[in-house]
Amino acid sequence: MKSLMVRYNGVRTKFAHGEDFLLFLIRMTLGILFAQSGWGKLQNIARVVEYFQQLGIPGAAIQAPFVAGVEFVCGITLFLGIFSAIFAIPLAGIMVVAMVTARRDDIDSIKSLTEVTEFLYLLLLSVIIVRGSGKWSIGYWIARKQNVSGK
Repeated sequence: MKSLMVRYNGVRTKFAHGEDFLLFLIRMTLGILFAQSGWGKLQNIARVVEYFQQLGIPGAAIQAPFVAGVEFVCGITLFLGIFSAIFAIPLAGIMVVAMVTARRDDIDSIKSLTEVTEFLYLLLLSVIIVRGSGKWSIGYWIARKQNVSGK
């Protein structure tokens, strides 16, 4: 049994080196996705306000530009890897609200929850919240220059 554990730990250590690359891919994907989504909302804010009103979101005229701005700005910061763990939190909140409002009719079981795109985004954002930007980020580079430890 001990030999099996030694082998397992060796394999796990080899794969651990890929964690920063995986965080990079997640950040790039989500960063581009949210920045584009936010920019699109900002370009068509009247339609977004109308959609939010249809969903019954209170203060749609305030919420729509706020959500669009958060998606745009936080998407850019995720892409760059600057304070990613912090900026992923409001995006995660937006995904929860999206699931509760826009996607509530699509979710009636655990299986259907896992089929909702916003749930996948929420899971990936959770990885960023827990693990941070990783070494392949501007934030890591700045922290190294200033001799600050952290991810």
